[in-house]
Amino acid sequence: MTLVKSPILLLTMVLIYFPTPNEPISLAAVPHASVYAEIENSVNVVPSVIQLGAVGHGKKYPDLTFDVVNPTDQPQTVSLRPTCGCMKLKSLQSFTIPPGERFTAQFQLSLGRGWGNFSKRIDVLGQNRQLLTSVSVTALFHPGVKLSAMEAVLTTSKSSKLPESSTKVTFISSTKNPQLTELKSEDPRIQFEIVDSPAEGETTLEVHSLSTWPAGRFSSKITGLCNGLPFILPVRGRAFGLLIHEPHSWNLKQVRNSGPIAETMTVSRADGKPLTIESMRVEWLRPVDGFQVTLLQESQNDGSIIIKAIATEPVPKVNKGFYGKVILTTGLEEEPQIEIDLLGVIQLPKKN
Repeated sequence: MTLVKSPILLLTMVLIYFPTPNEPISLAAVPHASVYAEIENSVNVVPSVIQLGAVGHGKKYPDLTFDVVNPTDQPQTVSLRPTCGCMKLKSLQSFTIPPGERFTAQFQLSLGRGWGNFSKRIDVLGQNRQLLTSVSVTALFHPGVKLSAMEAVLTTSKSSKLPESSTKVTFISSTKNPQLTELKSEDPRIQFEIVDSPAEGETTLEVHSLSTWPAGRFSSKITGLCNGLPFILPVRGRAFGLLIHEPHSWNLKQVRNSGPIAETMTVSRADGKPLTIESMRVEWLRPVDGFQVTLLQESQNDGSIIIKAIATEPVPKVNKGFYGKVILTTGLEEEPQIEIDLLGVIQLPKKN
């Protein structure tokens, strides 16, 4: 702890009231003869704002500091509270500052991957947890640049090349074309190239996924420099075999009453051929006693199948979540059976 003397200024001001000869004197209207400026039972922070300027993704600041000053003639006990997990205190969280002295607080900051303004703060709290003051930490991620999408989302299949296995993310600037350099993919199954953009002030990155991912979800990232500042572009998606289902996880959301549930699921073949489902069942992994659903299928003109869920009577009168698997049997040699996550929440019916 670093303690430094700080002068205390006590200002005394005397006000004298002189009524005019024609003005009646009212004791209620006359202010006190002397008004003394009271020193508040508070603290100050120096600086009140820490400005980091233009920053890139993932930058770390291991040694940031600010002073908490006690300008009063009484000891002050305070505590510090960061408002974001990106800031970690390296000095004491709670401490007492003698009159007229200061405490130097130390913290570290780890930036994420935002675009645009960054603003967080560390609150200074009094003994009763009341907010006394704050120090703000501000920065600007990639000044003047924004993205058409914050991440690249892809869908692949081992059985067929899907249009969704490729997507484009455009870096947009109001001045000049953003310069992308030192590009690198975290995984060789994620590939990319810079393609021509029709508009001025734009640079487009086309992202591809190979079909060699194992079935299930995958995630990766592309890193590089945008106008000289580091950036991170997350890449995520789902790898399928012959069968594709949308959504990836079937969320029935809120179930209050028996009958058809609005949320449906579509299953299709990656090669576009008509699909046949021989059987369907639900296997509960986290059940709710008394709750069951019936599954129905409807064939579509494009060869896909829409699966609907019906909540059977009665629906339990509870507030509780459920989770399980929908197991589909297809009879296909390449993929005879698939399992799809099923989840949702049972809620009490709304009162009229």
